[in-house]
Amino acid sequence: MACLLCDSEEQQQLGNKDSYKVVECSGCGLRFLDPIPSEQALNEYYNCNQNQRHYIKVADRKLKSGKRKIKKLIKYSMGQAFVDVGCNAGANTEAARQLGFSTLGIDLGSTVIDNARELFPENRFEVMSIENLAEQVKQKQNDAFDLVFCSEVLEHTTDPSSFIKSVKAILNPGGILYLTTPDAGHFRVPKDFTTWKHVHTPDHICYFNRKNLTQLLEQHGLEVIKFRWTTRANLQVIARSI
Repeated sequence: MACLLCDSEEQQQLGNKDSYKVVECSGCGLRFLDPIPSEQALNEYYNCNQNQRHYIKVADRKLKSGKRKIKKLIKYSMGQAFVDVGCNAGANTEAARQLGFSTLGIDLGSTVIDNARELFPENRFEVMSIENLAEQVKQKQNDAFDLVFCSEVLEHTTDPSSFIKSVKAILNPGGILYLTTPDAGHFRVPKDFTTWKHVHTPDHICYFNRKNLTQLLEQHGLEVIKFRWTTRANLQVIARSI
């Protein structure tokens, strides 16, 4: 199959995980599952009650963590319109509201949105894809945003290029994207890639390093301001819409 990032069909197999191959693109270095999980498999995973109970249980801790992160982003943002893409139980959305932003949280799961509305009712939450939101912004049903918060979502996407293109489309000129995703190029990643804790199926589909994540962002008009240094195998990037 073609690479999810650069369309190259030259890959090397890194190993197997469950019923999937894990491959690395010879062109851009993106690592991803082959085959791509089916929509049914993904829906079954995301609607698992056990996953939802976990996020509700840690909502207070996520709220505190979200406030710390967003406080550090305020100096980059030129406005107060905030959207949390893949908001889950809504803790980061609520953190932004408490810091003075007008907020929207979106997620694909109706159950998680119901939970978010119950936990943090002063925010607006919608069952919606980033592509749907981009179309609404294009049609001027919604205004664009000054800060897009996207934490641990990109690795779940079956089409990362479409995802980032849509992020660009919902940002005001000069708007900020804060994005985190596992770092496949980190020194802590084991040599046997399939044993890495972030390689689990079917939800983690693609694995970036700093170079190919920068490539993806720049392809769609997002300029990297900085990568935050971390000892964890995690990419934390701040980018601006140009």
